[in-house]
Amino acid sequence: DDAMRDIEVFNEVVYALNSIGISQDIQTQIWSMIAAVLTLLCMEFEVIESETEGSIPLIPEDIQKLLAHQLGISPEMVDSFLIHNTFTSPTETSHSKRLNLEAAYYHKNSCACTLYNLVFSYVVEVLNQVSLPPQLSQENMRETDEDSQLPFIGILDTFGFCNTDKNGLETLLINYFNETLQNMFNRDIFID
Repeated sequence: DDAMRDIEVFNEVVYALNSIGISQDIQTQIWSMIAAVLTLLCMEFEVIESETEGSIPLIPEDIQKLLAHQLGISPEMVDSFLIHNTFTSPTETSHSKRLNLEAAYYHKNSCACTLYNLVFSYVVEVLNQVSLPPQLSQENMRETDEDSQLPFIGILDTFGFCNTDKNGLETLLINYFNETLQNMFNRDIFID
């Protein structure tokens, strides 16, 4: 059953996060960020047609409140960062302009990608720190000879690009991660 397998995989991830020392509070924040990524990816804007501005995107109120809760910010901030472009003029005056529908979807997906990247980078950073021997702590790393060999895990198991019936942001993230991993592995193993 898929639901039972999902529970097993989730429990394995929680066990792994516990094993590398990520606290329950931080795990709760990670799950909240992942939930926000999924909410963003599934969200559809409501649209108001305007003769002067074209299709104007609006965030459904229930989604706006949910994202605010998941991200720990106000609903107004959700509206501000998802469908407005705020900039400061050379005279230090702040201006805000509502995005059109196409730009709002692009911005929404960019926000989801950025959140995912931040969570992923954090977990990788923690994993890197706990995998170092104590004598190679962050403070000692600066004093380590550049030519000395540091411990690393050298496993690479990617099968190339993911191609599904409907390629979307998830496919892009998977492919981007695989390519980034391949480049890092090649650089670390063959060049350095």
